[in-house]
Amino acid sequence: MTNENFYLLSTLVCLVTLIFGFSSLNYKLSQKIKNDERMIERLDLIIKKLNKDEDENNDK
Repeated sequence: MTNENFYLLSTLVCLVTLIFGFSSLNYKLSQKIKNDERMIERLDLIIKKLNKDEDENNDK
């Protein structure tokens, strides 16, 4: 294998590794964002319930 072929092959391997690495990172971040959005929705529901209970207690 000549030096030129070795450099081309190593460059190709590095590019493929970078692409898979970034796509993996992107997938993990999107999963984290979905999880965070679900947590925010749950917190909103809890806050609404607490506000509703507080309003009912104030009305009594």
